[in-house]
Amino acid sequence: MNHKPVQPTGPYHDFWIFAEGSRAYSDYHDLLSRKNAPVRVPDDVLRYFHDCFSWVPTLNPAVSNQKKSGLGFNYYGPTIVNRQGAENWERILFHLKELYQGAPDLLHLTGPWTTDPSTQSSTAGYYEVLEIKKTWLITVLTTLHEFAQLASLNSHFVLHLGI
Repeated sequence: MNHKPVQPTGPYHDFWIFAEGSRAYSDYHDLLSRKNAPVRVPDDVLRYFHDCFSWVPTLNPAVSNQKKSGLGFNYYGPTIVNRQGAENWERILFHLKELYQGAPDLLHLTGPWTTDPSTQSSTAGYYEVLEIKKTWLITVLTTLHEFAQLASLNSHFVLHLGI
């Protein structure tokens, strides 16, 4: 059975960039309800890149000890990418951006596993096909790459707000 490709929609992951020292890593609550982040990435797209983004050293500002480090982005909460992880993320984003330069104008990417609730079976389903314009994806990857470059210089940090 063929399924029509879908365009990814929300929920979204928001990415902000701030100069180091301009705000505390834990000072993000005023941004939670805003919809004007410099970069908004649909959840399905961020999940598509989950494996390679999980190689990025990050900080979790939601825990009481702001030194709590990990790898990858918090799905539901905030994540900080500072100099510690930015160099690696910059390299990953650069290569992803270059890879997708050779893609067709309209991309079809493997999306989430979807089941039909009427079958009441977790095995009867299919992977959604995400339909994404190459120009949009390259713009997102380019902007995130620029954010990572600034953070790798220790002059800025990237704040990711999960869904």
